[in-house]
Formats: sequence, C-alpha cells, structure tokens
Amino acid sequence: MNDRPAQPPFVPDLLRSAEAALQAGRHDEARALFGQLAAAAPADPRPALGLVRALIARGEPAAAIERISASQHLVQRAPVEWDAQLGHALYRLGRHGEAESAFLRVLRVAPEHRMARLQMFRLLRHNERYEEAMALLEPAPSEAMTDFAAYLVVSKLDLLLDLWRIEEARILHNAAVERAATTSALNQLFASAAPTHGDDAPQAHTRMLKRLSEVPDGISAERRLLTARLRLALGDRSEFIAVAQSLLDAGEGGVLRPHLRAARDTLSGTAEASLRRERVFVIGLSRTGTSSLHQALTELGYCSAHWANPITNGILSIEDMALFDAVSDAPVADAVEELADRYPSARFILSERPVDLWQRSIEAHYRRRHGAPDVATLRRLLETHAQMPGGIRWRRVHEGLYTQHTDFAAAHAAHQARVARCFADAPARLLRFDVTAGDGWEKLCGFLQRPRPNTAFPHLNAG
Repeated sequence: MNDRPAQPPFVPDLLRSAEAALQAGRHDEARALFGQLAAAAPADPRPALGLVRALIARGEPAAAIERISASQHLVQRAPVEWDAQLGHALYRLGRHGEAESAFLRVLRVAPEHRMARLQMFRLLRHNERYEEAMALLEPAPSEAMTDFAAYLVVSKLDLLLDLWRIEEARILHNAAVERAATTSALNQLFASAAPTHGDDAPQAHTRMLKRLSEVPDGISAERRLLTARLRLALGDRSEFIAVAQSLLDAGEGGVLRPHLRAARDTLSGTAEASLRRERVFVIGLSRTGTSSLHQALTELGYCSAHWANPITNGILSIEDMALFDAVSDAPVADAVEELADRYPSARFILSERPVDLWQRSIEAHYRRRHGAPDVATLRRLLETHAQMPGGIRWRRVHEGLYTQHTDFAAAHAAHQARVARCFADAPARLLRFDVTAGDGWEKLCGFLQRPRPNTAFPHLNAG
C-alpha cells in the first residue's frame, strides 16, 4: 500500500528538474524549484529535504539547519537522511562535535550510507584523526570493487599520499585494480594512478588496460573514454587519436570533450601549427589565484588545464602543456623560461598576491596537505623519501620553486625576479594580475583581446 500523501500532478516532473539542477551545480535554480515544491506539497519530505541539500550546496548551512528545525513533522519519516544532511550542515559551520554525533547516528543505522561515510571521513581527516578516517573507508575483503567502493579507495589513497605512505598507497591501488568489477570502478581508480605510482605510472596504466579488457560490462562511452585516457598516458599517440576521434564523432567524452579535441588536434597536426596556436600560460605560484584564472580562461573559451593533465591526471609536463590552449599552476611557473622561448607568440599571466597573505596561505596549504608548514620541513620530506606523490616531476617542481630557498618569502621574491628577467625585453607579453586587489574581466579580456562575459569573475579556492 502506498502511504505517500496526495500531491499535485506536477510534483514528480518538478522533482526531477530540481534534482537535475542540483546535480548540474545550478544551485540557485535547484533552491527555487525545491522551495516551490515544498510549498506545493508540504506533507512530502522529498522537496523539503531537497531544499536542505540545495541550501548546503549554495553555502548556506545555517539556513539549512533552520529548515531542518522547521521540518520536524517530516523528519521522523526519513530520520537517517535528515541526520545525514544535518551532519553535513553542522560540519560546514565548523561545529564538528555536533556533526560527528549526527553522522554516528546515521552510521549506526545505515553503516553503508555513502554521504555520511564520506563526510565523516572528511571530518576525521580535518581533525587529524587519520587512522580512524582510513578505517572508516576500509572495504570488506569480500566486497566487490564497485564504483562507490573504488571512490572510497581513492579517498583513502589521497590521504595516504598526503601522509607520504607511498608504498602502502601503491599496494592498495594495485589490489583495487585487480578487484575492479566495473569500468566505472576502474575510471575512479584511474584518477589516482599517476599521483600514486609516480615514475612507475606506465606499469600501473598497463595493468589497468589489461583489467579493462577483462571487465565484462560491454562497450560503452565510459569504456572508450578510459581507453583513450590510458592510451595517452602510455604515450600511444595513434591509438589515442583513433579512440578520441570515435568519442568526438559520437558526441561523447563528457567534461573532457574539449581536452580530447585539443589533444587530438595537437597530436595529429604539425609542429609548426602547434607553435602558431594561441596560447596562455599562467605562471604564478600556487595560492595566487591560479584556480580562479583557470576557471576564467575556461569561461573565455580556452581549453585550460590546471596543475595536471586532465586526461591523464599526471602533473603537467612540457609535453602536456603543448596539448592545451591555456595551462596554470606550479608546474607552469617552474617552466617559465622554456615556455617563453618555445612559444614566442604566447601570452603570459603572472598571478600575484601580497606576499604576507600568500605566505600564510601557502604555509597552511602545505601544513594541511603534507604536514610541512615551512620550506625546511618540505625540504626534509624531499630528502628523506625516495618515493613521493607524482614522482620525480613533483620533486623537480618543488625544488625549482621552493626548497632551494630559505623560506617561502624568499621563494616568492626569487620567482618575481625570475619572471622580471624573463620578460625584461618583451614586457608586452606579460600581464600581472592580482585577484585579491580586484583585477577581473576588464583587465584580463583587454590583455587577451576577448569579449568580456556577462558573469561575475570567478573567485575559487580562496584561503
């Protein structure tokens, strides 16, 4: 017997539209639709719960908690889901003790609840309770390596790499690949292959290609996409071009479609054509607004990559930088002279930030990610570990930009001087850009000679 309350006939269609908007990141639209539905069907918990999720997604956790308090007549009908969202909102507000209590209530009743497990993991990790965090993500020995189980493994791998437990991470990744039951699971694990295996990534990619041939879930767009990514990672250009072309012809490739097209065009074209292509290199240090500029360049129509090749997920190399219209972050900054010489018609953007603000941000970043709050500690990590996340490329970038200097402030000054020397004879090729000082579309579009978008300039990864 269906005991769901009667509802207006338009509710199911609007629910689907609201959910689609939320999943697509259109949070304002999702909030409006769920709010309309909650008013039209006040006895149905789904719109009210959707509204809570939309509020959290929009960065309004306090409003989400108020909505939960106002919906107590609905909470008892699905207490697990409401507690999960309550925990999420409390966590976003920094009320970690209350959030942990809410997540524990969920996990006692539904130990496999996906969102609660992941949010509890993030809470434990944030509070440096690393072993508890990893135990929470431990799959049962007999558990099939489905896409969600693989996602949990990837989260654990990320933490192991931050803790520099590289060999442990490699063993875990190899075992997960062998147990992968679906293409989707392998796709999840692919994202961690290059960071985990570093210089040995080709062997890991070869194992993944073999396992992909054994997974019995048929030919699909996802399988073709993973094949293309593995082929490029292995340097098999002709196979990559062929598979990428089939994806593009079929209208497939998802968010990687522009990158597949750009890589295909570069690899199948002439070196001369590649050198003539319009290119933008963002050569600021990490934590200077490089993420915001990456997003801005994407919105301006450039095929942009940030820190890693989005197809292979390996740290950007000089060869990777040739594939795309725009690239940014530390690997690009460390290659400034070579790029300026190789691409004489390219434009360069030095993202900047006041040195005191930058130093606080970069110290917090390395403290949080690697337990290294200063250059000396970062240098010791490089000196005492033969293996590292991302392999020799990670080492070279950090030695080139940071660890050869006494502290982060000295590294910042050295990079400023390095860029000034590089463009002393060609100042028109360089734009200095400070997001924190209010630089935005007008300055960027004037330099690039592109029309200004009718949207707010992006401000990402602030801190």
